[in-house]
Amino acid sequence: MMPRNIDTFLPHFEQRIDDLSNLSDIYSAFMRVKRATIREGRPETDGEHTLHVMFLAVAYTARYHPEFDPADVALLLMIHDLDEVYAGDVNSLTADDEEMVAKEQNEKRDRERLRLELKREPFLLDLLERYWAQEEPVVKYARGFEKFDPSFAHMRDQGAAIHAMGIHSESEYHILDKRAIERMADYAPDDIVQMRRLLGVRVAKVAFKIDDTAVHTV
Repeated sequence: MMPRNIDTFLPHFEQRIDDLSNLSDIYSAFMRVKRATIREGRPETDGEHTLHVMFLAVAYTARYHPEFDPADVALLLMIHDLDEVYAGDVNSLTADDEEMVAKEQNEKRDRERLRLELKREPFLLDLLERYWAQEEPVVKYARGFEKFDPSFAHMRDQGAAIHAMGIHSESEYHILDKRAIERMADYAPDDIVQMRRLLGVRVAKVAFKIDDTAVHTV
């Protein structure tokens, strides 16, 4: 129900619209960020990745992790890559230690910028700070779940993104994949880590046309 004297509230509504416009600009730019993964012959976007991993995580959490609130997991995943709005996505599968350090430095810089851009949004800032802190079990769970989402994209595109990264053999892929799994094992729950290993085997099978009897076990 609208107030009788709408003129009294117009300045407040204008500010609300300005705030929403600011959020729209930030998230729209984020949704357009291109990733290393491929979807239907072109780079997947952060928006597509985010919605996809949220959908999977809500269903999986509700079935297998009653200790976590699926809605909380979804909110954490909604903002998990938001700092990529400025620097873009980094392909962590092929990144070496030096590149990972540079990635962390860029993220720290971009997080400061986001804190300024979202200073009028305490709820969103709290979500971001929780995710960046990586202290709560539910946050580590969300981060771990997010890390195996690209595997589904690799299976959909028949390994096209993996070959585009310059990975042309099963053995090379498994070396890089093992390193990525070891990184996430430091924080992700055991079931997530084990499924990530199994997904790696499936990705290799699709990407390198491996027969069932010859699938390499990680």
